[in-house]
Amino acid sequence: HAMPDTQRNYVDGSWTESETGETFEVNDPADPSETVNTYQESSKEDAQQAVEAAAAAQAEWEKTPGPNRGTILRKAGSILEDRKEEVTDLLVAEEGKARGEASGEVQRAIDIFHYFSGKASDLKGTVKAPSARNKNLYTRKEPVGVAGLITPWNYPIAIPAWKIAPALTAGNSVVIKPASMAPGVVLEIAKALDEAGLPDGVLNVVTGPGSTVGDEFINNDAIDAVSFTGSSQVGEMVYDDATDAGKRVQTELGGKNPTIVAESADPEEAAEIVASGGFGTTGQSCTACSRAVVHESNYDEFVDALVEEAESIDIGPGNDHEMGPQVSQDEL
Repeated sequence: HAMPDTQRNYVDGSWTESETGETFEVNDPADPSETVNTYQESSKEDAQQAVEAAAAAQAEWEKTPGPNRGTILRKAGSILEDRKEEVTDLLVAEEGKARGEASGEVQRAIDIFHYFSGKASDLKGTVKAPSARNKNLYTRKEPVGVAGLITPWNYPIAIPAWKIAPALTAGNSVVIKPASMAPGVVLEIAKALDEAGLPDGVLNVVTGPGSTVGDEFINNDAIDAVSFTGSSQVGEMVYDDATDAGKRVQTELGGKNPTIVAESADPEEAAEIVASGGFGTTGQSCTACSRAVVHESNYDEFVDALVEEAESIDIGPGNDHEMGPQVSQDEL
């Protein structure tokens, strides 16, 4: 059985134990000898149970009036707001980012739940002009069904929130596999939704490897839509598998994002912008500025200013420094 202090999965409205009995530890990247939490290394079977729970709960959730769904989302956002400090502490401890960045990210998740709670009252179709008398021509939007979500460690609460909230708003049920390097804040979302009165089975969270849990969330026949944010290599496989099965799929993958510094630019201001885009969140954003294309007339001044920006960054443990550590030795 899972150890008493092991974080559990959230399946069909209960905190459940994995059938594997295996666990993995999440360490503090600012102090790698320090274990923050222990999570369950779940199996394909655990993931299957989560998908079954989601599939069974979906029709009833779809019938729930949009405003009622919105009320639950709004409550969940407010519960997260009440716990903002402790959720921020957890994000800093597991992922390592600077406290200001972590706190802003938790706020983003709260804002997303509040925003989509309002959208739930406003999911409409369109009325069109028919081609003959005594006919009505209109469209109605319906949920896709069960959404399988796979999210990364670099924004461990914001990216899950902006996948979970719209999926629930529209009347879908959800299974999610959070990134193993920082899964804790997704369990906090589950706690908030549970307390806000989300019906059993509408959201299910299973921790564990992409190769077992993630794979099941992509390939199970009962999954209708897949949303993945992560590496290009994995994302391309996810896209191929999901589209072969006729599922709806969205992937957000790695990029190589340039900033163009034109002849007319102020090189110092450009350096400040590029530094913030390249070094913010320890350079670990999907949209990080990873190169600058600089007009030769500004080149020397820009490089000097960028070096100065880089040297001025105060690096250390996230709670009291401007830039926190990389999430892990591998990522470094």
